[in-house]
Amino acid sequence: NNAISLTNIGFAFGDGNGQDYLSFAALDIIAHEFTHAITRHSASLISRYEAGALNESFSDIFAAVIEYQKHSDNWQEGDQWLLGESVTLNGLGFRSMADPHAYGMPNTYGSNDPFWIDPYGCYGHWTNTDCGIYSNNSIQNFFFYLAVMGGSGTNANGDAYTVTGIGMEKAANIAFRTLTSYLGSYDGFIDSRNGFIQAAEDLYGVGSMEAEQVCAAWYAVGVGGCGLMQSETVTVSTPNGGEALTPNENYTIEWTNTGAISAVNIAYTANGFSY
Repeated sequence: NNAISLTNIGFAFGDGNGQDYLSFAALDIIAHEFTHAITRHSASLISRYEAGALNESFSDIFAAVIEYQKHSDNWQEGDQWLLGESVTLNGLGFRSMADPHAYGMPNTYGSNDPFWIDPYGCYGHWTNTDCGIYSNNSIQNFFFYLAVMGGSGTNANGDAYTVTGIGMEKAANIAFRTLTSYLGSYDGFIDSRNGFIQAAEDLYGVGSMEAEQVCAAWYAVGVGGCGLMQSETVTVSTPNGGEALTPNENYTIEWTNTGAISAVNIAYTANGFSY
């Protein structure tokens, strides 16, 4: 009742028990496992903590992309946003990229979402799904769904959002460039967010609609902010990213700015976690 990508060996797809599951050799499951192999030879994201959630999410993303490519002429909206819908006998699959909460998974980053599993201080082990990698992956999954389809609402942080979808083709191109060019083994959600925006700018231009909507979709899931005007900049002088910081010590963040900036959202990554 499972499928797996094995380093230097290949892939294994279970037959299912015939009671709850059919064969796991379904198109989206195969694409999911093949993407793990691509991740292993590109970003090399580990399989724990936030990096592990991203690892799982990219596999879900390209499972949806491959299903779209296969069935684009008669694509049934909804099916491609489910993972494993043709594997489970009830047709519901294992998780939904369009509605994570319906499957008990978070759609907003952080503890304000009741389904978020906090990886901070967690020791990754199979007994705790390596600190929530099969649940927290839905943060980036929902981001990708919004980037493709668009949507509006209010997230678990109380932030209202509106996203204009850029379509599957462009979103897939941006996702692939992010995975293969801008992520490393221990990166977290803020790193993926930054990579997606950079990839969108690479492919479609700085200030492009695609880059703006990618940013808006990440804001919708509680990762980073958007809308800083080019005339309004913030330059951090200390820390500058090269220091070795000591746990339980207080540090002062110093910056200079241009323009009228009333608030600054601070996000950073340390030891594989995003804050």
